[in-house]
Formats: sequence, C-alpha cells, structure tokens
Amino acid sequence: MKAKPVIQVRVQSQALAKSWPRLTEDERDFLTEMHQHWEGEFKRIDWVARGNREGIAATEHSVVDEHMREFMATHPKAPEVPCRRGCSACCRQNVTITEPEGVLLLKFAEYAGVVIDWAKVERQAAAPGRGPKAWSTLPVEDRACVFLGDDGECRVYEHRPSGCRKYLVFTDAALCDVEKHPGEQVGILFSLEAETVASASLVVFDNGPLPRMLLQAKAKETTK
Repeated sequence: MKAKPVIQVRVQSQALAKSWPRLTEDERDFLTEMHQHWEGEFKRIDWVARGNREGIAATEHSVVDEHMREFMATHPKAPEVPCRRGCSACCRQNVTITEPEGVLLLKFAEYAGVVIDWAKVERQAAAPGRGPKAWSTLPVEDRACVFLGDDGECRVYEHRPSGCRKYLVFTDAALCDVEKHPGEQVGILFSLEAETVASASLVVFDNGPLPRMLLQAKAKETTK
C-alpha cells in the first residue's frame, strides 16, 4: 500500500489538506515553502504592525485577492463560476476568521454605520463545537451571517474574510442552498496558493468562528 504523502507544515486549510495526496512532489515542495514563507511574513507583519490589527487583515486580503485574480485568469473552469452579487447561500455557512479579521470587521462596521445584531451574534457563537455540524444546530434564520443584508448582499464586502474571498463554485449556484437541495454535491473551485496564504495566517493568529471572533474584538474594544 502506497504511503500517504506527509505534510511538512501545519496546514489549516481543509481544501489544501485534502488535495495534498494528489499533488506532485514538486507541487508539495513549492506549497510547503510558500506556507513557511507566509508564516514568517505574518509573524514579521504582526511585529511591525504592533496594534494595527486591521492593517494585518487587509494585507492578507490583498495577497489572497492577488492569487485569486491570477487563478481565475487562467483556470479553464473560471467561466463556469456562477457566483455573483446577491448570490448568498454560502453566507449561511460557518466561516473561520482570524483575530485581526475580527477587528477589521468591527472597525469597518463602526466606520460605515453597519448595524450589527449582537443578540444574533451571541446565539451563533453559542452553537456547540465548530464547523458545519455545529452550524446546522442553529435555527435556519440564525445561520445567515450578521453582515448579510436583506437584499442578499454583503454589507462589508470590501473587507470580507479570506474564507469568503477564496470561496467559489463551478456548479449551479442554486445547489449551494442546502435547505432546498440537501445532499447535493457542490463543485468548489479553489486556488492552492490562496489556500496556502490563508492557512499560514490561521497558524500564526488566533482564530475561530466569525461570531466568536467578533465578540472577542468587541470585548477588547470596550476594555480600552
């Protein structure tokens, strides 16, 4: 039986971990070096930025966006991606974010006058465990992201987390609605490079479900 390829870095991306056995040795070496590079960069940026947590998150987002642009410019399935403005089924999933991203979301919401339903945030944060199974224990009306507007558009789109920025599908967008289409297979298109950057960030910074990290950011803000 062929041995499973060993991952040499502490990968925090599920998509990256699942893809690892299918990668060539050269690809694994490249992504390992890239992961280590960005772990070092995020530690350096963290030291240089000191208290500027929102700046750290914005830096990560710009790098993830750059890789996504390159990926979408060359991937043969890119034209099949149906994700569009107002398409929001994915905004009802659990999203893991970093501590700097939580600070950025809170500060931008305050700046832009985006009202946050803190009671809903607390209910979401109280969901037991992490991941899709924990999220599914919530009432359907509580699964929508607190930044999702009534029109189906993200109210903090410019500063949305990396988990949202790199999530694309190439199957029918209607299938993303798990309430209407339970058990359907959704084809997810992802950039290994963007996944690697996001994974390195999750290694370096405290992270957790968006509601919990948002509450954490709020608690720190009120104690200043």
